[in-house]
Amino acid sequence: MSNSLENLFGAESLDAKSLEFLLNAIKANTQQGFDYLKFKQSIASLEAMNMAEETAIKSAFVTAATLGITKEKIHESINHYRQILMKEKTEFDTAHAKQKNIRINQKQSDTQFLLEKIKAHQNQIAELEKQIKEFQAKIDNADKEIEEARQKIEDTKQRFDETYSHFESVLKNDVETFNKYL
Repeated sequence: MSNSLENLFGAESLDAKSLEFLLNAIKANTQQGFDYLKFKQSIASLEAMNMAEETAIKSAFVTAATLGITKEKIHESINHYRQILMKEKTEFDTAHAKQKNIRINQKQSDTQFLLEKIKAHQNQIAELEKQIKEFQAKIDNADKEIEEARQKIEDTKQRFDETYSHFESVLKNDVETFNKYL
């Protein structure tokens, strides 16, 4: 029935997956008795015999009328299939929105989160690089400062040693002088 439904709706060139989905919904909800689909099949059969569209529609309707079908019943049947298709569209739109959320919006959120993490890490790296430069500058200056401190300490020691030696010399001389005269 799928091929005949496909032909009835002139849907041969449409997306195969979408077409199959909607035709299956129509088939699953086909009305009992003579409905819009049977009416449309009757018209298609008459047109296949080279009957003009208007004549085919009127002939099919006359036949349907013998079964108690009215114009209103055909419209009601069409509305039944419209409702089926609208229900399928609503379900598809819901599934589409969910997939969009999962596959696009969530990935965009994840990407934004990762971009923010990268930015935070870049800021941390910049701060660490700044600290490294400061530490390196201290290290570079430390050698100079160490040398200056060493030199100052050595100079102090030398001056102390000279002063100490002077006192030691004076005391030694005094001992000798006192021993000599006392």
